[in-house]
Amino acid sequence: MMGTQISEVSRSPGFLFSCLDTIGLGALATVLADVQTELTFFALAFLFHLLFFHKLKVAKPKMAPKQQKQKAAAAGIVALKNAIRGNDIKAAMSHFEALHGMFQDNDSPSSAPSLVMERLIKLAAQDNALPELLGRIANQGFVGNALDLVLAESAALQDTATFKEAERLGRAKGATFTSATYSALIKGASLCGIPEEAKRYMKEAVGLELADGATYNTYIKGLLKSGEMREVRKVLESMRCEGLSSNRSGDFPIVFNGLLHEAGKFNADHAWSLFETMQGLGVKADQVTCSVLLKFFTPTTKASCLESVMACLAAFEEDIDEVLVGGSLEACLRVGRADLLVPLLKKLDASPHLSIKNSHTFGSVIRAYGYTHDVKGAWRTWREMKRLHISPISVTVGCMVEALTTNGDMEAGYELIQELWQDDATKGLVNAVIYGSLAKGFAQKRCFSRVWEVYDEMVARHMKFSMVTFNTLIDACARSGDLSRIPLLLKDIDAQGLKVGLITYGAILKGYCQVNRLNEAFDLVEDMKKTTNLEPDEIMYNTLLDGCARQGLYDRGMTVLDSMKASGVRPSNFTLSVLVKMANRSKKLERAFEMCEELCSQYNFRMNVHVFNNLIQACIQHQEFPRALDVLEHMLQERVKPDARTYSMLLRGCVELKRSEDAGGLLRSAFGLSGAHPCTSKARGASAQPQGGLPGELVSEILLALMDRCRAEDVAASLLVDLSRSAPYLKFDPKVRLRLTARMAASEPDC
Repeated sequence: MMGTQISEVSRSPGFLFSCLDTIGLGALATVLADVQTELTFFALAFLFHLLFFHKLKVAKPKMAPKQQKQKAAAAGIVALKNAIRGNDIKAAMSHFEALHGMFQDNDSPSSAPSLVMERLIKLAAQDNALPELLGRIANQGFVGNALDLVLAESAALQDTATFKEAERLGRAKGATFTSATYSALIKGASLCGIPEEAKRYMKEAVGLELADGATYNTYIKGLLKSGEMREVRKVLESMRCEGLSSNRSGDFPIVFNGLLHEAGKFNADHAWSLFETMQGLGVKADQVTCSVLLKFFTPTTKASCLESVMACLAAFEEDIDEVLVGGSLEACLRVGRADLLVPLLKKLDASPHLSIKNSHTFGSVIRAYGYTHDVKGAWRTWREMKRLHISPISVTVGCMVEALTTNGDMEAGYELIQELWQDDATKGLVNAVIYGSLAKGFAQKRCFSRVWEVYDEMVARHMKFSMVTFNTLIDACARSGDLSRIPLLLKDIDAQGLKVGLITYGAILKGYCQVNRLNEAFDLVEDMKKTTNLEPDEIMYNTLLDGCARQGLYDRGMTVLDSMKASGVRPSNFTLSVLVKMANRSKKLERAFEMCEELCSQYNFRMNVHVFNNLIQACIQHQEFPRALDVLEHMLQERVKPDARTYSMLLRGCVELKRSEDAGGLLRSAFGLSGAHPCTSKARGASAQPQGGLPGELVSEILLALMDRCRAEDVAASLLVDLSRSAPYLKFDPKVRLRLTARMAASEPDC
């Protein structure tokens, strides 16, 4: 309260005046004078500060000449990069020359990033300005810095003139030729199509001791491209001796694998030839080797090649990887080598650490089991896939259904489809192709009612048909002779917006020929030629020929052959086998042999086992059995392996004509026993033995016929003893031993 009173008093005018009286007017004047002085000095200082520092300029330090040049060079490189990014080759080359002017002392444009130089040369090559750039590089005196790049780009463009000019300038300017330079020269010579120059460069590199592993590899790739396999072998042997596989002997298989891949790109046969060289040099193949080779495997590849790869797989102590598993199985399946599939599948079963994770590979394994008639193995693989919770795809399901149907268990395949259809997770996997496999299986077993039940179910489930499915159904019509369904199927094809192709026409044609409606078959072909842009292919011509052969219409068949030749369709072994059958049924045996000689000579192919078999059959039916034996001898001379049909026809011909000695000799030839028939005496190794041997049913039939028809118990007894020892797997009819024992007992003289 006291403070409040003081505050109020101090604010009153009377109090202020009383204070002034107390201080005095003189003292107040002194204070004001001091303030004025301080303000004056402050103003003068402020004005002096403005005047002085406004005129003052801070001197910047001067840059050294070298620093100035580096800054300018950096700016020039940026400009060069921008020109390259903008694909402006003219500006890029100008900036390149400007850079040279900024490096007058000891620097050079090579101090710019090598990537910039590479991009400049590539841009010049892209804009066909490489010769101009090369000239500018030469004028600046920097050929050595860009030589390898220019050689590589000119070679890639197959610009021989620029390539040769770059080499000339390099030599003229005294550029240092390194191993990389010689590799570029050799590769360029190969790409430009001057292999003789590549050889010269290689010889020069070897003489200068600049030929390293990379140089040799480049040279070999060029040789592979030109198919000089002998030279390849020589170079590889030289590399092996000098240890030039990337300077480490352990890398030699790696070098070979790269070369195998390169060889296969030019010619698959070269890859296999190189593989043989690899084996000859004692280089051990690895899993990569096998994977590369299997990529180049085709149905025309020699059987020995696949056998060699499979032998390598069998020799691996470690488990083979999943990719190699799928590749090897598919290769064997493509050429139908069940004998190679069986041991491979056994190896897979015995591999404890092999883990398949891909449904495609599971499909290949299932398909392989189906092909080798091991349905249990297929089911085991399917269950293993489900145990591992690996979701199948349509391909896997298709392989499983195919494995079942091809082994005659169509109903199991049908049940599997129903099981998948009922599960929402797998319902979408069922498609028309899978149903088609089922329909095909029923058709081959002549269960045609089930074929149409499957078809109706497909329609009811709104399956999206393909021409493959329709062709299967039309083929079923042809097999069953029920051609009345074909018009309805053709309407369905049209309704689904599909187009009828040669395969469909061929299936319909086959149906007409099988029911001997030959005129309608010829009308169909003529209608196809008039209403579509399709022309008959080999299959259609062969079908027409087979229709003529069925009815012994030799002249009409020869007209078809003439049309086939005129249209440019090459006859094949299948064509020839049908022609031999046609000549046989037309009682023209000599003409059959003449056509074989004519077509093989004209179209440069060798007769296969089917043609030889038809010739043997023709000779037997024309009562010329010695000539049939001559055909077998010729067959073996041509290195064509006989099959079970070859021997079955000859053996039955022997017993029909009571030629027991011939029958005994042929059986011995078929099983590789002593006392083989003279006509097989020149056969090499096991070439006279049929693949898979002869079935026990056929052997039992011949042994019984030797006893019953030929009365040659001694021949039969000797054969039975030898066959039992050498082929214990054969299952003889029990009647053979019983009857032979009875005959031998009856023939013994009474005491």
